[in-house]
Amino acid sequence: MDPRKSILNATKGIFFFGTPHQGLRIDDLEAMVEDDSDPDRQRLHFLAQLKEGSDFLVSQQEILAPIWRTFEQSIISFYETMKTPTVKKVSHLFRF
Repeated sequence: MDPRKSILNATKGIFFFGTPHQGLRIDDLEAMVEDDSDPDRQRLHFLAQLKEGSDFLVSQQEILAPIWRTFEQSIISFYETMKTPTVKKVSHLFRF
């Protein structure tokens, strides 16, 4: 038996909080991390993976879809119905 199947059979519930299953609008986030010193641009690469329609998210969905179809428990989804702004950079200045 596939070990993933036994884990899935033993699972009674899964909660995802703040998980961008279908991707994020990353424009505001990209603007924030572009200023930081990141010579390898790892932060931007990570954000690109979370972008709506990214190849990474598509491949994850293709891998997980057959597994979820075998899940014998109910799946109940909760999600926001209104788009909200992600983040806004205000300042690096701290006062004590």
